[in-house]
Amino acid sequence: MRKHIEINLGYVCNNKCDFCISYFENKVGKFVGFDKVRDNLQRHKEEGYDSVGFVGGEPTIYPNIMQAIAFAHDIGYKYINITTNGRMFSRYEFLKSLVDAGLNSINLSIHDSDEDEDLITHADGGFKQKLKAIRNLERLHKEGLFPKDRIFLVSVMHLQNHDKIGRLISMLSSEGFKNFRVNFIRPCPSTVIHQLVPTYTEINSSLQKILDFRKEKDLYISLEGFPDCILNDDVVLNNRPTDHIDDVSNGDKYFSWKDKKDDLLVKLDKCKGCRYTGCEGIWKTYIWIYGKSEFQDNNNDVK
Repeated sequence: MRKHIEINLGYVCNNKCDFCISYFENKVGKFVGFDKVRDNLQRHKEEGYDSVGFVGGEPTIYPNIMQAIAFAHDIGYKYINITTNGRMFSRYEFLKSLVDAGLNSINLSIHDSDEDEDLITHADGGFKQKLKAIRNLERLHKEGLFPKDRIFLVSVMHLQNHDKIGRLISMLSSEGFKNFRVNFIRPCPSTVIHQLVPTYTEINSSLQKILDFRKEKDLYISLEGFPDCILNDDVVLNNRPTDHIDDVSNGDKYFSWKDKKDDLLVKLDKCKGCRYTGCEGIWKTYIWIYGKSEFQDNNNDVK
C-alpha cells in the first residue's frame, strides 16, 4: 500500500475562487519556508512515506517548487504529485522543468466547460490558460515524457456549473483523458454567501448523466462529498480508491485528513444499518443549511 503525505506550501494563490474554503479561511496567506518544507519531506520519508503531494494555495507559484520536487525525488519518493489550478502549466517549459525535476502525477482543477469559469475563479483568461495547460500535458504525453494515466482532472460541482460538468468530462475524454474527480462543493459561510451550494436533489439529474457517461465510455470518475445513498450506484461505490493513506503536513502542523473528515462529516440515525458501509457521511454544514429530509433509509443488502 502506498503511504501518502500532503505537503502544504502555503495559502497563497493566483485565483480567488468563490467556492474555495482555503481562500475563505486564509485570505492573508504566506508561503512555508523552504527549509521547513525540506525538513518535513525528509522526516516523513524516514517515517515510511513513499508518496507525496504538493498542495496550497497554488503550489506552482511557490518560489521553490522546482527545488521541492527535486529534493523529494532525490531522497526517494516514488510518487510525486501536485494539485494545481493549471494556469502556470500554460507555459510548456515551466511544466517540463517540473517533470524533469521528478514530478510524475498531476491533479489539475477545471470547473466549467467554457469561460464562465473565470467568473467564479476571478481570474481573467484563466480558463484559456487551463486549456493551454491541457494541450501542453498532451504534448508531454506524445513526447513520451508523462503518462496520461497520472493526470487527474478535478472539478468542484456547485449550483452554477452542475449541469455543465458532464459536458466538460465529455470534452476532455474526447482528448484521451480517462481520470476525473468531481467534488461536491463544501458548504461554508463563503459558499453560502455566494449562493453556490445546491441541494443533492437539485443536482441529481446532472450526477446521473455523469454516471451513465462513465459507464458508456469506461472512464474512472471519483465522486467525493456525495453521500452514497444519493449516488446509489454500486459500480462507483465499489471502485473507491483504497491504495493510500492521506495525511497533511502544513508547516509546523500535521493532521490526518481522515480525522479531519470525521470532525466535518456526520452520520444520521437513519444511516445505521445502511448497506453502503464505506460512506463517509454528510457535511455537517449541509445539514445545518438544508436539514435531513433528503436522506433515505437504505438497509437492503447490496445485490
